[in-house]
Amino acid sequence: MTDTTGETTTRTRVLITVMTYPHPSEKYDELICTAGITESGEWVRLYPIDYRYRSEEQKFHKYQWIEVDLGPKGAGNDRRKESRRPDLDSIVPIGEPIPPARGWAARRVLIDPLPHHTHK
Repeated sequence: MTDTTGETTTRTRVLITVMTYPHPSEKYDELICTAGITESGEWVRLYPIDYRYRSEEQKFHKYQWIEVDLGPKGAGNDRRKESRRPDLDSIVPIGEPIPPARGWAARRVLIDPLPHHTHK
């Protein structure tokens, strides 16, 4: 697939785990940095997302799965391997957020296997 800029994208399913507080942007008015886990168990950073300006049908919550078309790793000026540029118009929330019931049991099944230490 390609997005509106002609960049090749990949349809990806992501469990949203992080959403930062909005910050101003000249280009997008306001942005949030968003991160999550792909179905294949990789961390992914989705940036930029103009969350407040998304339609109600595109708004998602922490611990909710979404499907989104993502640009290649290291696109633009961001060379971090986990950073991907989302095609904002492709965002589709899937189901309801995973609840924190029973000590986060349903969330922990997905999160605990992931690496959580950084190496220098």
